[in-house]
Amino acid sequence: MRDGRPKTLFSSLSTRTLSAVPPSSQSYEPLVKSVLAQRTRSRIIPFSFLFTWLSLVAWRVWLEPKGIWTIFYLVKPSWSIGAWVVGVFPLLVLRKSYLKAPVTHSTSPSTTIRNATTQRSKILTTALICYITSAVAFTFFHVISSPQTPNGGLRFFVKSKKHPFYLNGRVVFLFFSQIVHGVLFLLRNVLLGRSVIGWRPHNSQSELDLTSKLLALAIAVPIFGVFCTAVQLALFVMGRAVVLPILLKIPLVSHLLRPFAAHFLKGYTPVLFFTQFPTILRALALGITTLASWEVSETLFDNSVSEPISVISSSAEPFVTLISGISSGDAFYKHSAYLELADLAGDQSPGAITARTAFFADQKYNPSLWSHLCRNALLDLGRDYQLVLRRGKPAPIAPTPAPPPVSKPQPPSTPLLRKQIFKPRTSTPVKNVVNSLASSGDITLAVDEAVSEVPELFRSVSAAVTKPVEKVVAPIVPTVSEVKGLPALLKEKSVEIIKSNIPPALLNVCGGVHSWWTKDRLKDVVEGTVLRRETDAFVVRVLSYLACASLKEDRYGVVQRDLPKILEAFLSFLGALEDYRAEIVEGCPTHDDIAASSGKEQEDKLRTLQELSEAVEPLDRLQHALKNGVEEIVDTFGGSLSAFKFPPRVARKLQGYMDVRTSLD
Repeated sequence: MRDGRPKTLFSSLSTRTLSAVPPSSQSYEPLVKSVLAQRTRSRIIPFSFLFTWLSLVAWRVWLEPKGIWTIFYLVKPSWSIGAWVVGVFPLLVLRKSYLKAPVTHSTSPSTTIRNATTQRSKILTTALICYITSAVAFTFFHVISSPQTPNGGLRFFVKSKKHPFYLNGRVVFLFFSQIVHGVLFLLRNVLLGRSVIGWRPHNSQSELDLTSKLLALAIAVPIFGVFCTAVQLALFVMGRAVVLPILLKIPLVSHLLRPFAAHFLKGYTPVLFFTQFPTILRALALGITTLASWEVSETLFDNSVSEPISVISSSAEPFVTLISGISSGDAFYKHSAYLELADLAGDQSPGAITARTAFFADQKYNPSLWSHLCRNALLDLGRDYQLVLRRGKPAPIAPTPAPPPVSKPQPPSTPLLRKQIFKPRTSTPVKNVVNSLASSGDITLAVDEAVSEVPELFRSVSAAVTKPVEKVVAPIVPTVSEVKGLPALLKEKSVEIIKSNIPPALLNVCGGVHSWWTKDRLKDVVEGTVLRRETDAFVVRVLSYLACASLKEDRYGVVQRDLPKILEAFLSFLGALEDYRAEIVEGCPTHDDIAASSGKEQEDKLRTLQELSEAVEPLDRLQHALKNGVEEIVDTFGGSLSAFKFPPRVARKLQGYMDVRTSLD
């Protein structure tokens, strides 16, 4: 003590504030975005532009054959760049902006279209505008880049001095064809669910997958192009024979359209199919080229996005970075983080063992890295476990708690005087007579009592008249209800009339199309129940790999404290999947039943068996991952599991795994 003041003591044992795990938006997501940007620059943009340029070269070779080597110089780079910028690049931006991980799953084509038009109407409108604009841009660059020869020359206006503003029918036909191709291509993407990420199977080869997809496109795109052209021709006939004549009879619209489109009504429509067959063939080829450019670009995009992403090479603390990634609110980043974390947890290289040892001994974060990982992983499994219990239905909305009653201030408890404080007035004889004749007077009550004993026939006229009125009004009530159901009745009658006038063969075809359009697919229903099965499989791998590695690498035993919760989560989820699978295959035809039947019955049973086998496949994958996780933990810890406390239900299931392990030993 100096000058009466205590001396300050400095010690290295002062408390330190532990930092929390950094959020995903600061540590993990920027690394993933940089990887995706690098793939876009090195794979998607160059190859999609190369295909667009080659398609223009192919058109030039077809329209103006002068030798393959000279054609490469005839195609201006500005045309190729412009066609790619306005025809392909907007679609890539659209896919990048609205790409999402699966959150819902449609069970039929009708529900797919309904969900797209209701939940994502703004996105669908934006996509429709984008595809139409790209199709028009492709057509525009095709027109301006076509050589002015008898075979390939195109002009926007007919070369005529008398009618200088007449639009060229061939050009209009090409633009209309491209717009139809764009709309149908968007409809196809919606039905295929292209806005949802399709996870690639783990450890699959990217080059082989991309090659097989491109080969499949070489067959699918021409077939789809022929279909789009057929639809476009049907719409063209309807527009030329019905829509355009009606528009030209409207006064104001007629004055606007006649200088440009009056000549479109000349000639017979069936004759045009033969005289303008080269134009139809050109529209088909242009549509296939446009569809191929879009499909190649989007296939490259899908392949790059679904490919596993590795960021641990660019991170100083790989476990910290990946654990921050699993807490992301975006399912795409969460899935990528779990995938790479599973590889790191199961790696047996010396570097991975050192990283796991440091991970188990973490003392720098609060909560610790393991606690953060285990909590988020079990929450993800629990959320999907509840989804299986609800059979894919959304969680019920919790009722809003009633507001607490507001307590009103009590008035002061002053005793009330319950006696008359004024002197009552003396009533006169005239007032007594008037009060007795009132509605509540003594005379009126006496008359009512007397009338109640009189028979119905002798009562007042007004009471007798009300009964017939009620009888007249009563039959009107069901008539009003019938009028309310009149639209449904008319719909039913119209359907009956249409069915009676349609040939049976065509009626069967229409019934099959309607059934295909509205019927729920069992496989889609099951996939909607295990919506995040790929992510859940990687969650199980991460927890099981780290739990097994902790037996030798965890010096403080932090993992063993959570081992009962991990096994309980695995076995509960596995039991729910087994129960759901038993519900699906209940009543499934056996091979003996199929062999005993014949004809159409045998075909129906074979089709049912095929549908069931496809439906249980998503469940089997997740069940296989859960069983492997439990078996690996049981094989690693063996008899040491008896030192842990488990609920009776979990203990019985674990005992079955232990018995199998003992019998194998």
